[in-house]
Amino acid sequence: MDDADLLQAFDSQIRRRPESLPGFQAELVDDPAPMLRMTPTGEDAAWGGGVFWCDLDESTADAAIAATVDWFRPRGREFEWKLYGHDLPFDLGQRLRAAGFTAEPEETLMIAEVDKHQLIEARGIMHPFENRNPQLYDAIVAPK
Repeated sequence: MDDADLLQAFDSQIRRRPESLPGFQAELVDDPAPMLRMTPTGEDAAWGGGVFWCDLDESTADAAIAATVDWFRPRGREFEWKLYGHDLPFDLGQRLRAAGFTAEPEETLMIAEVDKHQLIEARGIMHPFENRNPQLYDAIVAPK
């Protein structure tokens, strides 16, 4: 697998899977562009959710940002737009800041092809994302 294949697998197996965030309602929005919007299901949730995946281009980005702000604003809660370095268009971060979003500190995403049967016993290494077994995850990343 090359980098593009790994990023596509991350998007399809993690970002576009609403069940990866229990307690949230997922809505796949197609207008003005495909986006996965997540909102908390509990009324007492302080955080309002956000956009977890999008498929934008130069012609749809500004309209999608405006539609998202218009959708979340009446709910009166903070929300976020999960932005990754491979998201398009390449100036999406600038467009979000121009629309009033504030950038948080950058985080690092590390993904690599791993044999599904290989167990990693190093502290802090995440399991392959094909395996969603919480007990295995705890065993792999738990401090020794």
